Amino acid sequence: DGQIEHYLTGHTNTVNSVAFSPNGQLLASGGSDSIRLWRVSDGQLVRTLTDIGYSVVFSPDGQYLASGSDYRDNTVRLWRVSDGQLVRTIRGHTTWIPSVAFSPDGQYLFAGSGVIWIFRVSDGQLVRTYDQETGSGVYSVQFSPSGAYFAYGRYDATVVLARNPFFTPPGDVDGNGCVDDGDLLRVLFAFGCSSSCGAEDVNRDGTVDDADLLVVLFNFGQGC
Repeated sequence: DGQIEHYLTGHTNTVNSVAFSPNGQLLASGGSDSIRLWRVSDGQLVRTLTDIGYSVVFSPDGQYLASGSDYRDNTVRLWRVSDGQLVRTIRGHTTWIPSVAFSPDGQYLFAGSGVIWIFRVSDGQLVRTYDQETGSGVYSVQFSPSGAYFAYGRYDATVVLARNPFFTPPGDVDGNGCVDDGDLLRVLFAFGCSSSCGAEDVNRDGTVDDADLLVVLFNFGQGC
């Protein structure tokens, strides 16, 4: 019925972005004064992160929170949710960061700004940029549920749909980006393997068996 559960007060300036944790227990709010974590069940403040949060997003496993700052800072920051500690500060953007998004596998962080910068979460290294040639500016970034695609909205009133360059479909045994006959044959030839099975052990349970075949068959044609 749209009933209001809680008013979460404490920010002293504009709240620019909000995001739920994957388990739905926490709500992050990114404000021009700070980033705050709230408990959804009772609306209580759990933690305040001393940073400007123009955009906020949780990692898929809920362990981290990424934030993009405004023009006063122009950085992307990665925070550990459990204790609020700053894990990493990523510098290099020359303007504010209105949108941040984790890839569904949690390995990459896309930051929309003048262009899209793609960082590796494990070490914060820049691995690629997108839309460098237009310079039109990126205001929002979002992934498809499967992770195969991402979309971004630009300042020039266009939306761009692109393939995720780091996406590997489940069942893509040979790593060519397409689940096809080659993957099926590799699993069949390795059928029964019970140690050091390699990529043919698609579900990583230590044995190449019917379960691995089913993953390939279920995803057959993905990425092709």
